Amino acid sequence: MTNNIARQPAGIPVGGQFATAIQSEAPAVALRREPFSDAWIREQRIEKRDEIRDILNDAEDADSPEMQQLDRVYQHASMQLAAAAILKDFPGAETVVLRENEDGENQYDLIAVRDADGNELAGLEDNDWTRKEIDKENSPQLDELCWALNPEDDGWASGIGRITTDRHYGKTAEINLVAAVDKVAPPRSPAAVAAAESYAASQQQMEFIRQQVQMVQEINDHASMKLVAAGILDKYPGAERLTCIKDNESNGRLEVMAVFDREGNVLADADMDMALSQDDLLGGNGPSVRTLIQNMDPDNLTWLTMIGETRHNRHETRVTIDLEKAMNQEAPDDERLKDPRRRPLTAQQQSDLVTASEFGLKQIDGEIAGAGNRHHENWLKDLAARTGNALKP
Repeated sequence: MTNNIARQPAGIPVGGQFATAIQSEAPAVALRREPFSDAWIREQRIEKRDEIRDILNDAEDADSPEMQQLDRVYQHASMQLAAAAILKDFPGAETVVLRENEDGENQYDLIAVRDADGNELAGLEDNDWTRKEIDKENSPQLDELCWALNPEDDGWASGIGRITTDRHYGKTAEINLVAAVDKVAPPRSPAAVAAAESYAASQQQMEFIRQQVQMVQEINDHASMKLVAAGILDKYPGAERLTCIKDNESNGRLEVMAVFDREGNVLADADMDMALSQDDLLGGNGPSVRTLIQNMDPDNLTWLTMIGETRHNRHETRVTIDLEKAMNQEAPDDERLKDPRRRPLTAQQQSDLVTASEFGLKQIDGEIAGAGNRHHENWLKDLAARTGNALKP
């Protein structure tokens, strides 16, 4: 990066504060554009870009992390303004093509504007469009905006297009104009960049945890439904189906209503038969039918597939479960559970993997062979077996 932030060729006048034209006298009353209009937004973006450019040009240390990051913001603002201007002047435009300057200047030159079918709306044969000021007199020109883009750092193109390299032409950038206009500006300081990266990493971890929780919930729902069905069939011979409901009085949970036989007779009513709410299904301090049903996911009813049906209206969701099908259903064949990188691991499995990593999974056999006593040898064998099971697909 250099102090010549605009990256324009020497001797060529451009818009903004670099213009050589004499400024006309301002009118006595300056009428401001209506806030949030396209013209007002464009004016604000030009002012912010000019402000950043002045900071960069006055910087004592242009290569400091702070100035380098600010230069990235400057490049973003330049590309955003250029894309908005092209979309305004060329209806139907989809992409703009830029190419690294062939004379070795550290800048990009405008090559073409194309529509969605690849047809050229503007190109090298008529380069007057590249010198057009994007707003009022002495505002930046299109080519000036693109000179601000740094071929040595492709970060400005992230998320808005692709850059390819050719041994004859150098770098060529094909940029989606709408994406360039909509892209959010990067943080202005290294500290903000670090905070943004930390936040992004935490969000990625949160999303992974959410997926893990959802997976565990689905596994739990399957196991819970099987236990509910087995418990009801054991206590109420002749039972065929269980009905549950979620409405305004159930606090967003499913609540047990009743157990029915094949003829539709009520064998157990949740309001009358306390066994559905109190009886332990595990022969100890286990859950009741009501507790298990309340812990089912009422919004993701994939657990109901092949074993029951649901009916919705604006007041309630009613679920009917075939008890025989529920008790005999097979565990879902979930590909996620076959991948040790994605499936939930127990606390013991996590501990085993961490411990085994201290030896190196490939070297653990050697550790077993070199164990000093049988107790240590058996401990290592058990660790290897548990680790192997945790990693099995």
